[in-house]
Amino acid sequence: MKIKYLMAYSFGAAGSAVFGFLTLFIMAWYIPKQEIGLFSFFQTVVNLLVIVIPMGLDQAYVREYHEKYDKRYLFYITLFPVLIIFLILSVGGSFYANEISMYAFSRNDPNMILWLYIASFSSIMIRYFALVVRMEENVIAYSLSQLLPKIVFLLFIVALPFFKFSNVDGLTLSISYTIALLFTLVYFAVVKFELIKYAVRAGIGSTKEFRTLFKYSFPLMLSGLAFWGLTAMDRLFISKLSSFEELASYSVAITFVSGVLLLQTVFSTVWIPLVFKAAAKKREQKIIQRGIDIFTVLLVIIWGVVNTLSYLIPKFLPSAYKDIDLIVISSLSYPILLIITDVTSLGINLSKRTIFSFFSTIIAVLFNVILNFCLVKKYGALGAAVATSLSFYVYFATKTYFAFRYHHKFRFIKGGGIITICVALSLSPLVYDLSPLIILVSLYSIVAYKCELTKYWNIYTRFKRVKKIRT
Repeated sequence: MKIKYLMAYSFGAAGSAVFGFLTLFIMAWYIPKQEIGLFSFFQTVVNLLVIVIPMGLDQAYVREYHEKYDKRYLFYITLFPVLIIFLILSVGGSFYANEISMYAFSRNDPNMILWLYIASFSSIMIRYFALVVRMEENVIAYSLSQLLPKIVFLLFIVALPFFKFSNVDGLTLSISYTIALLFTLVYFAVVKFELIKYAVRAGIGSTKEFRTLFKYSFPLMLSGLAFWGLTAMDRLFISKLSSFEELASYSVAITFVSGVLLLQTVFSTVWIPLVFKAAAKKREQKIIQRGIDIFTVLLVIIWGVVNTLSYLIPKFLPSAYKDIDLIVISSLSYPILLIITDVTSLGINLSKRTIFSFFSTIIAVLFNVILNFCLVKKYGALGAAVATSLSFYVYFATKTYFAFRYHHKFRFIKGGGIITICVALSLSPLVYDLSPLIILVSLYSIVAYKCELTKYWNIYTRFKRVKKIRT
């Protein structure tokens, strides 16, 4: 894949992360923590509905895109059932709006549920339109699907103090966020108006064809729901067992560490296709081993640097967030373990035993529920950070085990030991903070992998010389 093509795809994810960070940073300075926490939970529920309501049919659209001649009909047949399900849930839920609002947001405000429906509908439609432009390889439109909601919402957050400085609550934030989504949806409705026009005129699709798509998509929905449980269960427990103030601290901390996940863009768009291409020629083992070694050292170095700098974060935030550095340190394991798991567990996909990915996720979710239940009530956001990080360590360990057992056992004792030590140190603030030692482990990883890194560098420079001679 060309570098400029990668950069175009990465631009949306990187820009989205930057604008999201700026938005939450500004909010922290003038909006009460409780209201930020409530809004964070609003977003969590929206994300859940975006996973559940489509029933995996959005992934079925991607799977069948190159198999179907009529792309517009495929868009319609995968979207129409989703809209029916959404309509049924919306009408049914409206009769219990007060009860749902009280349970979810601890407020008897049916307006929250109204805006929740609108935000969920907008997010689902944006998701579908984003998949359309992605399959068409329209990288600019795809990046805009990620950037526009963040930019518009940031503009609202900057403007709100000038109009409603003394009363910016969770509902106001939710409305602003929903309007940002609607703005993005209008953009796509204009750009892809022919799809909407076709859908309005189309009749009810084939039941048989829908059943075929649903048979493929439903397991994907279950898998996505399980992964949502792994990544969002902490917010649910904080909102129910602790407070929205703690949820605000946790959300800000996660925003700081989620920038690490930008590496996943490089991984998924460059390295995974490279491995599958090599696998077709039975040459994937060397490439995977190099990836495991290089990503281990790179991520451990990032771990050490971010951990060291995290102690400066409270200086740039209000005093209400004075302990956020400890939450950041304990949360840092989550994105790093997620990336290294993707590297070490590629064998599951190559051996076509994807059921083990689902098993690994379910095991980690069970750990997540138990740990959050035990830790959140006593330790709040810090307890949730520790619970989620430990759960991702279980996810990493089980998925790596299955990949090594059923595909190929790569050299990883040294790397696995280093990562385990870093996880233990990053979770130490729950008892006694030993996390500054992570930087020493980072330096050790460079020494420990010196031979491997030198060899890979020599291979790279030799390849560049040969390529230069040929050109």
